[in-house]
Amino acid sequence: MIAPFLCGIMIIFLGIEVILFGEIGGKNIYYNIEPVKWSSGLIFIGLGCLFILLSFYEGVKKYKNRHKQNDKPLICPTCMNHYYENEMKTLKCPNCKEPLITLSEYVENKKYRKEDDVSK
Repeated sequence: MIAPFLCGIMIIFLGIEVILFGEIGGKNIYYNIEPVKWSSGLIFIGLGCLFILLSFYEGVKKYKNRHKQNDKPLICPTCMNHYYENEMKTLKCPNCKEPLITLSEYVENKKYRKEDDVSK
């Protein structure tokens, strides 16, 4: 995710260098592209912007899919900690070792509801 962003920045700087100096090259070899410096530079800048936008798109896509749709939310009925099914190796709470239940089971089950608790 960071590599395309950095490549995009480097390509933008290359495009600016082409526009300013009219040449492209490496250590000892430089190619004079003075007649097409503006078009080449703008192409490099556009490519760099495309790399940067794609890196942001991948980041947003990864952020939105951080919890898959088939990943069920789990809750410990004793300590009330929340977990996701793909995070847990076993379906037991790491703190109190109680079996975890799904959030929908917790809401539907009457024995876990506080308003129905008569032992207050």
